[in-house]
Amino acid sequence: MMWKVYIPSYKRADKIKTHKLFKKEKVVIVIGEDEKESYEKHLGLGYNFLLIPKEKNTNIAKARNFMLENAETENILMMDDDVDSVGYYEKNKKCKLNVEELENFIDNGF
Repeated sequence: MMWKVYIPSYKRADKIKTHKLFKKEKVVIVIGEDEKESYEKHLGLGYNFLLIPKEKNTNIAKARNFMLENAETENILMMDDDVDSVGYYEKNKKCKLNVEELENFIDNGF
């Protein structure tokens, strides 16, 4: 299944975490058009960015609509930029999904 995870972020290049949960090719970081240099400096090269024009980046609702209108794939997952794990509880123990398990979980969801 073809899908990508879209991560909106605003002036948090040094705090973004969610991208670490996925392979780079699955990630699209959604930022203001004037923020790309800052994010590349903190994250390194190789990430896909969706750049939002200033007039469409006035609130999260507009940013999310922009993501939907400009998505590369039909199936997208939007996640906040501060997620550091995804998992479940089993017998009162937290179990975190690794990259492969998380991607399989998402594949099954679509």
